[in-house]
Amino acid sequence: MPSAFSQPSSYHQPPPPQHMQYPQPGHPPQYSQPVHHPSQYSQPPQQMHYSQPQTSQYFQPQPPQQQPPPPPQPRSPPRSPPRSPPRSSQPTPDASQFTRVDGIGLWNSWTRNFKTPLLALLDLLDNAFDAALTPPLPGDAVTKTGSFNGKLHITPDVDLTNNGVITGMTITNNCARRIKPLQNILEVYSSSKGKATESIGENGVGLKQGCATISDLSFVFMRNKGELSMGVIARTLQRPEGCVLPSFVFRSYEMLDLKNEMDMMFANEHSDLQTCIKTYGGGDLDAGITRLLLNFELLKSDDPTNPGSWANDSYVFSIVLHEVRHGNALHRTSQNVTEQTPHFQKEDGPVATIWRQEYSDRAKNLMTTLYEELPRHYIHIPLAFDVRVSTKPVEFYYWQRRLIELTVFYPRIDPQIHFSHGSNLNETGYPIWVFAGFDPVRMGNDREGNALTLCVYSRKSGRLIKLDTDARALLGLSNGGTNFCQGLTIIVDDRHGKLPLSPTKQDIAFGEEANGDIHKDNLYS
Repeated sequence: MPSAFSQPSSYHQPPPPQHMQYPQPGHPPQYSQPVHHPSQYSQPPQQMHYSQPQTSQYFQPQPPQQQPPPPPQPRSPPRSPPRSPPRSSQPTPDASQFTRVDGIGLWNSWTRNFKTPLLALLDLLDNAFDAALTPPLPGDAVTKTGSFNGKLHITPDVDLTNNGVITGMTITNNCARRIKPLQNILEVYSSSKGKATESIGENGVGLKQGCATISDLSFVFMRNKGELSMGVIARTLQRPEGCVLPSFVFRSYEMLDLKNEMDMMFANEHSDLQTCIKTYGGGDLDAGITRLLLNFELLKSDDPTNPGSWANDSYVFSIVLHEVRHGNALHRTSQNVTEQTPHFQKEDGPVATIWRQEYSDRAKNLMTTLYEELPRHYIHIPLAFDVRVSTKPVEFYYWQRRLIELTVFYPRIDPQIHFSHGSNLNETGYPIWVFAGFDPVRMGNDREGNALTLCVYSRKSGRLIKLDTDARALLGLSNGGTNFCQGLTIIVDDRHGKLPLSPTKQDIAFGEEANGDIHKDNLYS
């Protein structure tokens, strides 16, 4: 049954990348703002201020200055008056009219947008799937070998400077096209995808929300051929004056030169970032810079025998989630931590040892959950797509292996005219695929439930958007009798991306459409 969940043939065309300015060593980064781009600042964020004009051009107009009359000129033939330049229909507001956004409050709102940590993690993976499923541009040397295959690897983030302790997790993927600058990606609530019918992720929107939900400190690494970039998403950087999401483009490419550039950049003026890098290095700035360099080295590693090598790819994107806050780690005491993990020394005290083991357990448990749930959440991932969690490949055959008597239907959904008023239901609207089958695993299983289950997937990657474990009332079926349909599973495949989705892809946003109620009734009728 693998062919039943094949991909659509159309692809989304992202906008061309913008030019990227290289910062000088020792100069601060650009800090992303919700609406506009403020200038660079030379002070730490806690001393940051935004310049305001003394007067507003809309409320205090200045009278025109009197000019002396020009000297008389000889007469010339009459001419038509010159054309006036086009004027904008709406005046551009000055800086005093923009509403300030509290960076601390915005961060707190990001951490509450997802129902579960798994959904936040999937939001980060959506961008990776979109980037790898988009076809390369003609003539662009995406790989050294000429052929492009998507790759997405989720691995533990190991601290090689501290006995190989696992401090978090890393998400790395290759891209079929050049990645837009990090400064643009880290803009608050800015997305190049908008309402694209193919893409599921919103790079620049879900990135910050997902990172903030899972970790208080995340690093973003990017390689566009020979250009290296880095961004920081950290709770400690946020200020009431605005949202602070710094990014850097480095001049250097070789590791020794890159280390010297980082030493100059982070040791002089960026004391606010030193805390983040020290935290990543276990309290040591040099160790933190070394770990940053190792992440860049991973994006450049050229080892043909290593399936995690990325040197063959021209465009690589990586996210490091440091000290994840979720994962259901067990509560530990200093005694059993020391007994179970003798390589943890007591040089930092028993409390630090407990927390290091706690973060390690959380990262491993979260990756285990992801490995088990990924096949159920995506149904259009190609066979050639290399998806790995902790070096273990993920196979996307969940429903094909689980359902029996699987049948497919091809109805059409009209988002404007209610089904009770239309006579040609199969000639209007957009097409969807509906699969129906019985799940023998759920039959007689009280834990999972055996009622009718509805799964709605959307976009090119086939992402699970809505899951209703008892959809009998939604679909108008009775709760018993011959229509009970024990173990019945219905899968709605919106492969053309016509359903309106919520920003976090946790439900269908019919409310944003003028005829959303009609669209909803037609879908579930």
